Amino acid sequence: MKKSVFYFPIWGDDYIKLFSDFALKCLFNNLNKLDKRMLKNSKIEIWTFKKDIPKLKALKNIKLLEKKIQINIENIDLIYESLDKTYLNKYQTLSILQKIFINSHSHKYEYLWFIYPDFIFSDQMIKNFYDLKKKYDAYFIPVPQLIEEKVEVAFKAKNFKANTKNITDLLFKYLHPIVKICDVDNSKTNTPSMFLASNKNSYALKYFHMHPIVIKSNSDNLEMNNKFYSSLDEGLVQSLDKKNIFITKDNYFGICISLLKEKEYQLPNEKFNLDLTLEWCKNHINTTHLEISKYTYFIKLNETGHVNTVLENKINKRLNPLRKELLKSYKKKNSGFGQSLNLDIYPVILNNEIYSIIRNNYFKKYFNNEANTLKKTIKKNIKFKEPMFDWLKKLYIKNL
Repeated sequence: MKKSVFYFPIWGDDYIKLFSDFALKCLFNNLNKLDKRMLKNSKIEIWTFKKDIPKLKALKNIKLLEKKIQINIENIDLIYESLDKTYLNKYQTLSILQKIFINSHSHKYEYLWFIYPDFIFSDQMIKNFYDLKKKYDAYFIPVPQLIEEKVEVAFKAKNFKANTKNITDLLFKYLHPIVKICDVDNSKTNTPSMFLASNKNSYALKYFHMHPIVIKSNSDNLEMNNKFYSSLDEGLVQSLDKKNIFITKDNYFGICISLLKEKEYQLPNEKFNLDLTLEWCKNHINTTHLEISKYTYFIKLNETGHVNTVLENKINKRLNPLRKELLKSYKKKNSGFGQSLNLDIYPVILNNEIYSIIRNNYFKKYFNNEANTLKKTIKKNIKFKEPMFDWLKKLYIKNL
């Protein structure tokens, strides 16, 4: 994973504070476990507003990390203003930015990391991914939500260390109600992206929508690079069908949680209904999700604790009938569930036009253009003149 780029879309004081208090501290602790030589050809890529750049540059851990790894803080005012004029919601806007990031960095970097500002993750997690002998097309880890207000108090306590034991303890104490409603013993939702069962010493979790924390750049994956998806975990993973994926098995390899305010959403209170759940799944689950759902992620208070197959069997009793019906529907339709979106808006059109130049040269038989040649080709062939288009063109050129 020597050519890695860690991507952070961050703007606004609230997210900068979350980033500073949580994800950045965890990133600093993780990257300190790696030899500096392993990070020589890697970078941290932060996309933010111009007004927020000085705030990010002033963060203590940013200054410390700059001694170990390249950091680029990218001003996204122009692209964000252009997207803000469209009919997109905030999640679709984020997905477009992620697509542009993937496309623009796929030539120079091999592994693309997706970590959000409110993530808290164990201090050996990144190193454990780096140390895997076998290489994969994507790496997945569950990211259950915890109650932000409770975790914030505990995380700021004197001498708190974001290691496996301490984060596991937080999860057992402060698991968010939005996760608890997916408990198969007391389910209160018919829109399940995940399933859980637990006892006093362990949790077992199975997912349809699991977070792809690392994706290997792959210019010949047309599904991933040429289409726009509404999200990483629901949409983009469809492009990984039949690819070689790694699923984190337990919290002692890595544990990652995100934060959500306790009253952020009004929780559903529905009795489980197979037909209603199946209807939701047909619109939101694809073949890669079905593959991911085969695996169980265990969270144990003690590393030496045994894997509780009773919990796993409880989940399978709920999940397997869904999987069976979904597979039958899939065979009838001869296609995966879920859809990509066609967005006829200028930033997406231009991005696709620039990326096609890079991809087409990648596929030339016996010939792969030098970066300097590609830069000249992009400058010559892209004729848009608006400032946003100029920003996008420069973004690609500096990452060749």
